[in-house]
Amino acid sequence: MKNVKELLAKQTAKFNYISSKATVLEALVLMKVANVSYIIVTDDDQYKGIVCEKDCLHKIALNGLRPEKTLVKEILIKDFPIVAPEDSTERCMELMNSFQILYLPVFNGHAFLGVLSVYDILKETAEEQHLKHKEDYTYA
Repeated sequence: MKNVKELLAKQTAKFNYISSKATVLEALVLMKVANVSYIIVTDDDQYKGIVCEKDCLHKIALNGLRPEKTLVKEILIKDFPIVAPEDSTERCMELMNSFQILYLPVFNGHAFLGVLSVYDILKETAEEQHLKHKEDYTYA
């Protein structure tokens, strides 16, 4: 399996960044437009946390809050475990499983590099399995 740096390099450019001062409705619209299930929250180019669709459902709809009046900073998640570029995808899966999360922020020291999702890892695993089976079939 590959490491985090290799998986980040395969990601296409994402435009799913939003200010903590934006409304949850703005975050939901951006998720829809960017066709993603999470938003990276930054202020002045500093990582603040992540907001995902599930957060919006649980923290907004189920608590009777209004997305057009609630700010992103009120629902963002700050305490995701983080990973480094040299961490293995196995380590990422262990963290995701232990914390029951779908996303991991990636930092190189204090520098925010991006987010690795469970879908990135699943896609890579599927590609590796496909290549392995193709090689097995070729040599059979």
